Amino acid sequence: MTLSDYCRLCKINMRVEVIYGHSTDMFSSKKPPSLSERLTILGVTVAPESGESRRSCQRCSNRISRLERDLPTFRQWEEEFRNTDSNIAKRQREPTPSKTPRALKKTCPNPPSPRDISTRKTTTQVTITYPSQTLSRVCNPEEDPIIKFIILKRWKEAASHALKHKHLQEELKSGIIQLIFEECEKLCSQRNDFILWRSKPADLKSFSFHSLRDDLHRLAPFMLSIFNCITNNNNLSTCTAAAIAIRGRQPRLAALSYYINTILQYGGAKKSVFKRLSQLSITTSHGRAIKKQRELALGCGADFQKLKLSFKDTDNDEEFQEAFRSMEDLHLSDENSAPSTRQKDSRVTCPSSYSIIMDNLDLFVHRHNQSIDNSNKVYTGYTI
Repeated sequence: MTLSDYCRLCKINMRVEVIYGHSTDMFSSKKPPSLSERLTILGVTVAPESGESRRSCQRCSNRISRLERDLPTFRQWEEEFRNTDSNIAKRQREPTPSKTPRALKKTCPNPPSPRDISTRKTTTQVTITYPSQTLSRVCNPEEDPIIKFIILKRWKEAASHALKHKHLQEELKSGIIQLIFEECEKLCSQRNDFILWRSKPADLKSFSFHSLRDDLHRLAPFMLSIFNCITNNNNLSTCTAAAIAIRGRQPRLAALSYYINTILQYGGAKKSVFKRLSQLSITTSHGRAIKKQRELALGCGADFQKLKLSFKDTDNDEEFQEAFRSMEDLHLSDENSAPSTRQKDSRVTCPSSYSIIMDNLDLFVHRHNQSIDNSNKVYTGYTI
């Protein structure tokens, strides 16, 4: 979007209105005079400025043509009726009032003179100095308070009046949308290391809403302020709403979705629940949720898995001894705990560092998500 997309006179976006192809350059023309020169003849001075558009839409060009055609007739009417009004005013003068008696003059108060009533109105005039010329203009009533408060550095009042201005309101809206768009691009870029990009099992274990809020404040402070206003500064609602909204733009920002997946899976949610919520960008699909659940399960009980592997490899004495040293943390030695009456009477003696427990096993495993390879199972037997 460039400045030339807007009409200099009526401020409409010609690309949106699909009239850009019929626009005209105001300061250059194949057949002189140009539009700016024609406006000068009509009494309006338009000069090229760096922050303003150089083009005019077809509607405004047609209005200028109609004004040039009808202006001579209007001037003739104006001259005729000015003379007529002056003649009528001379003929229809009111008669001279009679003299007021002297007694009445003493009792009647003197009426205020019309000149005593203050008719002064504050106006704001702007002077623009170019290398080639100097322009001086009196501001319109709509722009007058905006420019006045900007000069006085009263930013709150200036912004309040700018939001009420019809044309400035649309431009401010476009600027705010552009600012939010740039912040969303930062969040969706992997180079900025946004927390929602990190969805590995180790990252999900350390996920927190406090870290999510810090990253939003670092990369998208303006968007975060909007969500704070909507949720009345509710941190959890703000972070959740922002994460779901940005995932609608980039589906791979799914750390919070995996976090919600684990809550639903723990509660036994069915596949249809994931299907509906994934369409709202709240969760992932059911297949991805199951895959991530298996990845998380591989890291559960890492210390126990290490101990189990050390028992299988009995040839390595160092690892075997290390495994039993770790078991000392789980069982109290006889030196630190007083023996019970049953232990005193028992003839079986156990080492102080570890113990072997044998028991029968009868375990029923109920699967939340059943499949051909993953169904309900019953384990029976003995374990050591």
